[in-house]
Amino acid sequence: MRRDTLTRAYGLLAIGATLVGCSSLLGDFSVEASDGSTSEATPGDEGGTQESSIVEGSTGDGMQDVRSPPGDTGPVQDAPSCPAGQTYCGGGCVSTATSSADCGGCGNDCGGATCSAGKCSALTITSNLATAPYGVAAGGGQVFWARSGAVEKCPAAGCSPSPQSVSNDSTLTNQGLVGGTTMATDGNYVVWLAADPNSSSPGYPGPVLYTCHASGCFGAPQLGSATTAMSQLFLEGTSIYANLGCGGGSVKTCALGACTGDPLTTTVASAGVDCGYGIVSDGTTLFFSAGGDPIAGGAIACPVAGCPTTGRVQLFQDANLLAQSGDTVYATTGMSSVVSCKKAGCGGSPTVLAASQTPISSMVADASHLYYAVVGSSSSATGEIRVCALPGCAGGPTSRVTGLAQPVSLTVGDDGFLYWANAGLANLASTTSSIQRIRP
Repeated sequence: MRRDTLTRAYGLLAIGATLVGCSSLLGDFSVEASDGSTSEATPGDEGGTQESSIVEGSTGDGMQDVRSPPGDTGPVQDAPSCPAGQTYCGGGCVSTATSSADCGGCGNDCGGATCSAGKCSALTITSNLATAPYGVAAGGGQVFWARSGAVEKCPAAGCSPSPQSVSNDSTLTNQGLVGGTTMATDGNYVVWLAADPNSSSPGYPGPVLYTCHASGCFGAPQLGSATTAMSQLFLEGTSIYANLGCGGGSVKTCALGACTGDPLTTTVASAGVDCGYGIVSDGTTLFFSAGGDPIAGGAIACPVAGCPTTGRVQLFQDANLLAQSGDTVYATTGMSSVVSCKKAGCGGSPTVLAASQTPISSMVADASHLYYAVVGSSSSATGEIRVCALPGCAGGPTSRVTGLAQPVSLTVGDDGFLYWANAGLANLASTTSSIQRIRP
């Protein structure tokens, strides 16, 4: 997909544009609504059920055999019997259908949100932002977001009484940014992409990379520039990687906190002639999209040590957003379908997991699920967060949160919560934009 085509596709995300409504999904959905209108937990319209991770059985002595939920490696323990519909968790009997501290299973804490039918509701961290947010990152107990003219933050549990400023520079805007991952943090530093207002900069007009300490810039943010515009970021350990978009399938990297001047060293300098977009890594291999060129484009695998001339492998053609989990790479194709391919390759033919999901604005994965945002309409809150169980999206995608005002950026924080930025409705960003999170 060439830059002009990608720009047209993602132009759907621009505030004020008329966006298509949500398309039909594969399979049956269980739906949870979020109004995103206050900083309080919004239970919404909870639908469906979540399979209990607690295994109960009689021990023959009036005790229950209570097993820990997935992720809890603690031993099986005996506990007193609980009334029907309750489970023994943390020293007492609770209803995992409604307990916000043990929602759907012992220890599954909703983090300030409510629990209904064994699922956590979405929590609005902050809302009514001055301009539309276009990037979000979470780490170290804090959530950060970028919007035109500013980068702000607040505690991950919510802002009280208001967000804190990290950077305030009215010349830095989201011009040229079209969704996905445009921001990253390790809790100590925060980096983000923004348009470059300096016509003498090597990366003008951008977007290019900026960085600040998480506590604040204490002046102008530091520029980690490049000779061509960047499209997406990915943080792996202490290294930040940037896909250089129309740089012919090039990827650059620098150490987080040291991206000043133009320190980005070329990791990949391919002979591609098209425009790339997504980028992810599993620590040993980089996966990035290099545009629609049938020979040099598509989803590319490259050793993190670099593959400027040799060593790169084309997994398949037509890749935009990327995510990775386990031994599998996930991608959006045509901005409307989700596909998967083993990291070792899939013969150029990825497996289609979901189709007719137009338009997908962001996608991330954790160890067990793939999450993506469907942006919805610019005139009504029809955006959604959808989820697929990995590795194969068995049963099709499910709507996890509905009623969103143009979700445009997703991230999974180091606390396991899923965070996203809602850009808000056309001409109403100051009243309908928000930052939200949910316990998946």
